[in-house]
Amino acid sequence: MQGRISAKEVAEELYWKLPKFPDGRIDFHGSDKAPVVTAYLFRQGRLLLLKRSSAVGHYKLMWDVVSGYLDEIKDPVEKALEEIDEELGIGFDAITSAFKGEEFSIRDDGSRIEWIIAPVSVSLKGSFEIKLNFENTEYIWIDPAAISNYKTVPGLEIGLRNVMQA
Repeated sequence: MQGRISAKEVAEELYWKLPKFPDGRIDFHGSDKAPVVTAYLFRQGRLLLLKRSSAVGHYKLMWDVVSGYLDEIKDPVEKALEEIDEELGIGFDAITSAFKGEEFSIRDDGSRIEWIIAPVSVSLKGSFEIKLNFENTEYIWIDPAAISNYKTVPGLEIGLRNVMQA
């Protein structure tokens, strides 16, 4: 994000302006700006897509990757790894590498939110069990080139390009 504010900087700025949950995380409800991490998980050249449940706040029943608000002042890669464990039950022992791609922002006219997105590429090894939490109902492994065949959340293809080019 050359010349633009980063997701972590947005989290730092909004930390002082927005209410907090009891555990200290930033509450983005009502905000017109929100920093998020999106974790693109790869194994043997395949990309993991998750179908969002009807219990989530945004983009119900659309395909996504592991994602979450950057609701703490943390490095986006660290937050992405926490989200992977929370949403899938995949621990650090299954991860061979993780790095952040170029950040970008998109405005969702429907919800009137500007999402500041920090995409993170994560390579997985070996065998592991995926344990979905309430945020997602199913998962599939796809060829990354086939992502346009799915009804995905806004910006998912941009993030994929950004982590594949990094």
